[in-house]
Amino acid sequence: MNMRPNNGHSASATPPPRGSSSSRGGSSSAAQQLQTTALAQTHSAHFYTLVRRIGECKSRTEEITIATKEAAYLKGVLAKNEATPEVLIRLLYAEMLGADASFAYIHAVKATHSSHLQTKRLGHLLVQLFLTSKDPLMLLLINTCHQDLKSADVLVVCAALHTLARLTSEDTIPAVLPTVVELLNHKSQLVRKKAVMVLSKFQKVTSDATTKQMLQQKFCLMLCDKDPSVMGASLNGLHDALCTHMEGEDLIRMKNLVPSLVSILKQITQRRLPRSYEYHRTPAPFIQIKLLKMLAKLGQNDQASSEHMYQVLSEVLKANGRQ
Repeated sequence: MNMRPNNGHSASATPPPRGSSSSRGGSSSAAQQLQTTALAQTHSAHFYTLVRRIGECKSRTEEITIATKEAAYLKGVLAKNEATPEVLIRLLYAEMLGADASFAYIHAVKATHSSHLQTKRLGHLLVQLFLTSKDPLMLLLINTCHQDLKSADVLVVCAALHTLARLTSEDTIPAVLPTVVELLNHKSQLVRKKAVMVLSKFQKVTSDATTKQMLQQKFCLMLCDKDPSVMGASLNGLHDALCTHMEGEDLIRMKNLVPSLVSILKQITQRRLPRSYEYHRTPAPFIQIKLLKMLAKLGQNDQASSEHMYQVLSEVLKANGRQ
């Protein structure tokens, strides 16, 4: 990657080559020039130099040397100034290349408090990459996530849900569980889907049987969502519950799902889902696989449940050219 700023104000700026926007003209060339100018104004020459030097590295040793020097330099910058988005991005580069940027973790958490949308989203991305679920800074972060979940901005809510899906621990679940459950009724299907994904993470983390049972009830409810993506996310939660640790009375209770699962599988084989769910002309193959695994588990040693599946299984075989 070789990126250089060209805003016309830097003494080191490289003049445009022949045949570029300065000589050709035209609307497309003007648009490219405006884009280059905007990028140059967004990031400094130091940033482009860092990216170029990393891209030109010939060995791992060179990468570590550059990252270590950059982290040391930025540590001095943060000691005197507030953290800007560019500084945080450069710290992310350094951390990803193996340098120690732990001194900047608190600044990433502070960025999640920002009222500026891009800075807030950047902060959530950084904490997901920097922190672990057991980090002491999670105490500060959970409070911010709880507030962001109630935001009217869909992008802010999704950013907080991403963070929870990445960093949730059993100790933090009670603080945010009611708010995440409320988001299952959100008007945006994207928020509903991500809320279901967070609940799936809660199910994996928690050891409380009552909480797990409540989450499974929510997954069953969201199977009926009008958006296929939300339905698919709910299937993941139910699949994890059914195929990992469910047995006894819980397994018997889940057998009530057989008609619903059969109905979903039938809709898929009849290609009633959007075409975006097709893969090499096969309708939703990964959802089909999950459904078949769940039906196999629910129909094991159960003649009555199995009889509900025979017809749709035959349709699946025909739809996939196996009969």
